[in-house]
Amino acid sequence: MTGNAFKGLNVRGLSVDYQTASGKVHALRNVDLDVPAGAVVGIVGESGCGKSSLISSIIGQAPDNAQISGRIDFNHQSLLELPPDRMRDLMGQRISVVFQDPMTSLNPIRSIGRQMIDIQYRTGRGRAEKREYAIEMLKKVGVSDPADRMNQYAFQLSGGMRQRVSIAMALMARPDLLIADEPTTALDTTLEVQIIRLLKELQKEIGCSILLVSHHLGMIAELCDYVVVLYAGEVAEAGTVRDIFHHSLHPYTRRLLECDPGLIEKVTRRLPTIAGEIPNLLQISPGCIFAPRCDCAQQACLARRPPLLQLGPGRRVACHRAAELDAA
Repeated sequence: MTGNAFKGLNVRGLSVDYQTASGKVHALRNVDLDVPAGAVVGIVGESGCGKSSLISSIIGQAPDNAQISGRIDFNHQSLLELPPDRMRDLMGQRISVVFQDPMTSLNPIRSIGRQMIDIQYRTGRGRAEKREYAIEMLKKVGVSDPADRMNQYAFQLSGGMRQRVSIAMALMARPDLLIADEPTTALDTTLEVQIIRLLKELQKEIGCSILLVSHHLGMIAELCDYVVVLYAGEVAEAGTVRDIFHHSLHPYTRRLLECDPGLIEKVTRRLPTIAGEIPNLLQISPGCIFAPRCDCAQQACLARRPPLLQLGPGRRVACHRAAELDAA
């Protein structure tokens, strides 16, 4: 790895507002999370929970109408205070990203080989050496006939192959942190399993940390050490994979797990859902943000926001009834 030994990614009190014609959309509010060195941390939640806002803030790609406050520290260095040239030095070197749709993240008018050679411009390698390294990385991620694939374009590859190429490119610099933003959404089930195994093997080999964003709870359970559950821009619950999947405390986390098709034991024509809708983030209620959809909400839940309680090392939950649910 380059530079100083990686000490982790730490997010503290991160809030993101988007200025719109209708007013401020409070997309994230006081989000805390840690990605320790060598760990895999999963972010889960419904569409609209703030996952994309979190990722774009970390990598410095938030839209112009975003107002960001709080801290994002990478290796004890504030990313929000870095000038653009320093941020560019970090991205692709110490922080790499695998996006949801490789068809839009890969350049459609340049061959795979050209792109993989070009991104090595910082290495000082000769062109032939860059080409060999690119072929080696394609082999590592299971791309068949890698030397021939170097001459092909993104549209000539299947979805699974494109995602493998994206992962190879993201890992070429052996980054400290890999951000994987819904890396299997566009793939079928068989390819999804292959990509999960691939990420697991490469993470062990390279030793990088991974921040994994996914709707796929099975993927989170298979890959992650820790999980952060986001709801409507707030952290509802956080803990180890065992905490979240075997002893979840927040009602939202429990409803979310009940909606996982992989956990449905009986044949049914109707999939479970969480009643209600994500709240309007233009106006935030004074109480628990999940209370209108919660089947165990009390008067206190509607009146005041629950604090994010620390129940143990890395174990946090924002629920007035956390202690009661923990004892149940």
